[in-house]
Amino acid sequence: MIRRGFALFALIFFLEVTEGGLRAALGLQDWALGLSFGVLVYLGARLGLEGAITAAAAGYVMDLFTGGPIGPSIFLCVATYLFVRLASGALDLQQPILVAAMALAARVVYALLTLVLVAIGPARYPAWLDLAGGAALALLPATLAAPAVYALARAVDRRAGGRESEAGEVWLT
Repeated sequence: MIRRGFALFALIFFLEVTEGGLRAALGLQDWALGLSFGVLVYLGARLGLEGAITAAAAGYVMDLFTGGPIGPSIFLCVATYLFVRLASGALDLQQPILVAAMALAARVVYALLTLVLVAIGPARYPAWLDLAGGAALALLPATLAAPAVYALARAVDRRAGGRESEAGEVWLT
């Protein structure tokens, strides 16, 4: 159901706008807080193809907010989605500590892939280096915010039409 993906995309957009406002108000322009990472973890753990499409849309929004070229964050968000999708098969993300651990692992993968993009990317995009530094600095805030944001994403998804089975998988109503 497309409204689930749209609702979660709207949540990511809201979190990115909130993060931008917080960064400007607190003078943390070099920091990426990673507030929307809990939603990316939720997308990977609970949604199938719709989650991948929503992750790509989230990456597009992140590219727009960084002011750099369009594409790197799309790749990074979809790669993060795939990492969480593969890793969540071994974990039941019902406990907040596991959600935080998954967000930390996913954020590390995101930061490492960002460094790879910086290493192979063209030199005319210095914003990529800022993106790599911001990805490394965002490990702690993204990990701490992930359980609350994951719970918020679950609530938004339920409100948009998804319901969870006893096994924790989200099914369409």
